[in-house]
Amino acid sequence: MRRSTRPALWLILMVAALCVQTFAPTPQHSLLWTALEDAAHVPLFGVVGFLVLRASSASTRWRGGSRARQYVLALVVTAGIGALTELIQAFVGRDADVLDLARDVLGGAAALLVALCFDSKLRLALGSKQRLRAPLLLVAVTLLSLALRPAATVVHSYLARNAAFPRLCDFGSAWGQTFIVARDAAIQVTDPPSGWAQRPRARVACVTFSSTGTPAFVLREPYPDWTGYDTLVFEVFSASPETMEIVLRIDDVHHNNAFSDRFNRALAIHPAANRIAIRLREIEEAPRGRAMDLTRIRTVTLFVAEPSRSFALYLDAVRLERD
Repeated sequence: MRRSTRPALWLILMVAALCVQTFAPTPQHSLLWTALEDAAHVPLFGVVGFLVLRASSASTRWRGGSRARQYVLALVVTAGIGALTELIQAFVGRDADVLDLARDVLGGAAALLVALCFDSKLRLALGSKQRLRAPLLLVAVTLLSLALRPAATVVHSYLARNAAFPRLCDFGSAWGQTFIVARDAAIQVTDPPSGWAQRPRARVACVTFSSTGTPAFVLREPYPDWTGYDTLVFEVFSASPETMEIVLRIDDVHHNNAFSDRFNRALAIHPAANRIAIRLREIEEAPRGRAMDLTRIRTVTLFVAEPSRSFALYLDAVRLERD
């Protein structure tokens, strides 16, 4: 290949990779897919950083400069490309995220450090490159670890979730907190309140439902296959002297956002301890015109439809049981 055509080839490869990352349609999102998609920025921009370095090395304009200058240029250009792709995504219906930009820079920096360690053209003034190779590789691995740690945490949470089944959530664990979210509400993992005796685990969730909006506690992506079990069970403790009403909602992956296409049930929560048990047969038969897919449950939600005031409930022991 002629040397003069190499920069154009590197540029074409880089643009093609960035177009896939910026414009390619993505499948239905899950916590795992989102984490893996975020993590993909790291190797992608590692490749971008390497290609920018190769292009600058092959460029007539930059070939005459120092080798260290080409590395600095490659990192700056890589960061600029990352910022540009995030800006473009804001205008094409994708999420622009400053953390994605950080992953872009970390991926590019790690790749350039690895390239630097084995670059025969580079002369280091600080000493022998052989002596510096191990520390530089350690820095590169550290950068990769920082960038990939969130994805690794999510993967670990899925594995722990699967191992804990038929328990659907463990509020005292890191993996359990990965899958819960509050909407117009607040969740605090705490000790059980006095009066709620003989708790099977030490930590419970205190959910404070606000007096505005439609406050909700959402267990997203529980273990999806509920077949082989008969009952959904969870326990609720109310410190209020009044009976409160909340709504239990359950969706599968086929839910079309219609009220009639999911399981809905109003629950009366009495003062002190409440054991809620819902037969899975009732959940399966809830959507109008079809059966709930018990192999692909997506969310379990507790919400207040028309809150008149703020109140708190304690949740624990969300699980499936057999007769």
